[in-house]
Amino acid sequence: MGISKFGAGIACTVMVLGFAGVAQADFVKTVSTEAQCTAQEGTVMDLNGVKHCLVPVISKEFQSMEYAGDLRGVTACDKANTRKTSIGDFCLIALEKKPVATKSITNTLTGMVKDEAEKAGKKEAKKKIMNTLGK
Repeated sequence: MGISKFGAGIACTVMVLGFAGVAQADFVKTVSTEAQCTAQEGTVMDLNGVKHCLVPVISKEFQSMEYAGDLRGVTACDKANTRKTSIGDFCLIALEKKPVATKSITNTLTGMVKDEAEKAGKKEAKKKIMNTLGK
């Protein structure tokens, strides 16, 4: 009885380690957080107020099981986001959405006051011209 429990324990341990090995063999397709970016040896940067990740792209020939776990980077990147360099391809991935530009109330009111001042100035200038021409 004791041997079968021992054998079952070893079998379970081997299965768990085997599944863990398979899970580690997967490459990362893309990143979506700062932590994932740095874990894949990417660099987080701020471009125009939006956080981006510049991460290496693992080329097709290195996406086999023999390289799994040894290489860091992503396996998929849109052509528009791929940056080709002399040391390999990199993917520029936005980690946040670009904030929507909104006009502040102050800017809106300032614009309205300027428009009204222009209108009043034009009326006053027209009035002076008419008075001068009429005399």
